[in-house]
Amino acid sequence: VDLIQAQARISALQMSVRARKPEAAQCPRNARLLVLDFDGVVTDGNVYVDADGRESVRCSRRDGHGLALVRDSGVHVAVITAYPTAAAAARCKRLQIPYHIKSNKITMLMELARSIAAGVVYVGDDVHDVECITWAQYGVVPPDAHELAVNAAGYMTVHGGGRGAVRDVCDWILTSKESRV
Repeated sequence: VDLIQAQARISALQMSVRARKPEAAQCPRNARLLVLDFDGVVTDGNVYVDADGRESVRCSRRDGHGLALVRDSGVHVAVITAYPTAAAAARCKRLQIPYHIKSNKITMLMELARSIAAGVVYVGDDVHDVECITWAQYGVVPPDAHELAVNAAGYMTVHGGGRGAVRDVCDWILTSKESRV
């Protein structure tokens, strides 16, 4: 019974956030900075470990393409993570995205926003992202985010982390730019 009640509560939370899904016009008009958590946003949150102890993660090529399109449209993109990994560094390097390792993410986010001097979209999925989700002009979570992150967010992606969540946000930003032309 407790599991059923917990699942019902999570489902209700997800539906309430989905109900707040913005139209393109609701994207920050001056969105110039997209900041992402890595694990659980750029990846699906899982870590695969081989027999030699090497770690790998799952990412979406569609997310990578969306990030390139957003960057080409003039939006600055960055990743902030509290957990440095070789996989995260390699993926960010391949995508040509600045990669910041900071246990206090809000400090780094504020510094990045100050240098851009424009609207901020932050995508996170866990308790260590709540402060950034709340501070950003628009806070976003994937559907499998922690309950505290879900409660802090104004938008929930359709797809999960590492499975198209980043592309959902990129398309939303790009659509809002097109609707203002």
